[in-house]
Amino acid sequence: MNDQIREAAVAMPSAEGAAKQGVKPEPTWGELAAMTDGKRAHWAWGSNRTEFVACGEGWQAVAVKPLRLGLDALTAMDADPRCGYPVVADHLRRVLYVLVPTSSGEAFAGIPGVRVLGRGHQLLMPCSPQDSSAAADWVGTPGNLDAPALIDPGRLAARLQELAPAPPERLTRDVRRPPPWARAGESPAGAPGVPPLKLGRPGSSGERPQAE
Repeated sequence: MNDQIREAAVAMPSAEGAAKQGVKPEPTWGELAAMTDGKRAHWAWGSNRTEFVACGEGWQAVAVKPLRLGLDALTAMDADPRCGYPVVADHLRRVLYVLVPTSSGEAFAGIPGVRVLGRGHQLLMPCSPQDSSAAADWVGTPGNLDAPALIDPGRLAARLQELAPAPPERLTRDVRRPPPWARAGESPAGAPGVPPLKLGRPGSSGERPQAE
């Protein structure tokens, strides 16, 4: 029996041995999502066509922020990057979009940093497996987009629930009542007033409500 174990150990080289033999390990989700110089060059000079696609027709998108949380969840659930799962990274807003089957939104209810985009939403996606942009970057190479391989929503939700940070504790003070000095253009101790919040242009993000 011991001789058989030794023979099996010799026949199956370790990961370190495989590396020494020049066998390239499969990339991880984190490596596939990294913003490399090659990607930046492709975005600047290559094919970077994108389009808004309606959600809820055969799939819906799970939006995870921060992006790293979604990548860690895919790794924790042992999702194989080689299976062609449609996963899109928005590097500008650090959001990861994972496509899952429709009618699975309840599995993600209450998970901090997670939203589900179904009917009534549109997602910015590359036009083909060869296209990519900083706002819509394929994480890995997607398979057949006409019949996409979708991530198991139950397993993804379980990993996100485990990895998501706890929500912050609620403030004891009633934040709806501003302090006495909080009048227009004033701030405490004579500090300069806070400038008004500038909102982004409608439709400038990687997702949007679907037009009627």
